[in-house]
Amino acid sequence: MRLRIGVMAVLVAAAYGPPLSAAESDFLGLLRARDLTTFGFLRLDMRPAHAIHAPKGTWAIETELAHQNTWATSPGVREYLDAFPERRPIGPAEVADIQALPGENYLFDMELAELDVTFHYKFTEHWGGYLVLSGVNYSGGFLDGSIESFHDALGFEDNMRPSVRRNDVSLISDLKSGDFAFLGTPTHGGLLDPMIGVRYSGVEQLKGWNVVLEAAAKLAVRGQEDFLSTGKSDYGQQATLQRFSDHHG
Repeated sequence: MRLRIGVMAVLVAAAYGPPLSAAESDFLGLLRARDLTTFGFLRLDMRPAHAIHAPKGTWAIETELAHQNTWATSPGVREYLDAFPERRPIGPAEVADIQALPGENYLFDMELAELDVTFHYKFTEHWGGYLVLSGVNYSGGFLDGSIESFHDALGFEDNMRPSVRRNDVSLISDLKSGDFAFLGTPTHGGLLDPMIGVRYSGVEQLKGWNVVLEAAAKLAVRGQEDFLSTGKSDYGQQATLQRFSDHHG
C-alpha cells in the first residue's frame, strides 16, 4: 500500500494585475501533486495544469509538502512473510532467503517526505514559465502502526505488514536484474533534479474549453545519485483541456 498525505498546495500571486473573472480565479484545478511511487519518483512528472489565468508580468510561488509510506511486496515475498511465526526485523538472513526465492521478487518498506517549491512567471498573456526546486528526506517513518490500525478497523487486507518490525527500512529487489538490498536508507535525502517548463494558455476559449499546452524538462545537473537522481535528463509535453461551470471544473 502507498499512503500519500498532500499537506498543502498554495499558489500565491506576488505581483498585482487586473482583477480576474470568477471563472479564472475560483479554480486552482486538480491537486498538482507529483508521482511519489517507488519506481516513478525520480523521473519527470508532468503535473496537472493549474486553472489560474494570471496577468502578464505576474510572479507566483507554489509550495507542496507530501509524506508517503510505501509497502510493496511480490507474491513470493508475501508467501515467505506469511510463514513468520511473529513480527520480526528483516536482517541479512531474510534478505538471503528472499533473493533465493524463484522468479523476480521485491520488498519495499520505507517512508519519504518531499517538499516542492515552484516559481511561476507570466511573460505574456499567453506564455509563462516555471522552475521547480525539490528536496526529499528518507526514513523508516512513523505511519506503520496507524496504517495497520486503519486496515484492521475497516477489514482491509494487510499484505503481510504485521510480519515485520514497524518503522524499519527494507529495500530488496532483483527486478530485471536490478539486484540491490538496503536495510537502511541509502541516503537520508537531499536535493532532487530541478525541473523547468514553459506553458501556453489560450485566452480565447475553444467551444467553451480552455486549452493549455506545456513542455518541461527535468535536468540532471549533478549526475547520478542513488535515490536522488537517475543521472539522466527527462523531457515531456502535455496538453490540457479545461471547462468550468458555476461550482465545478
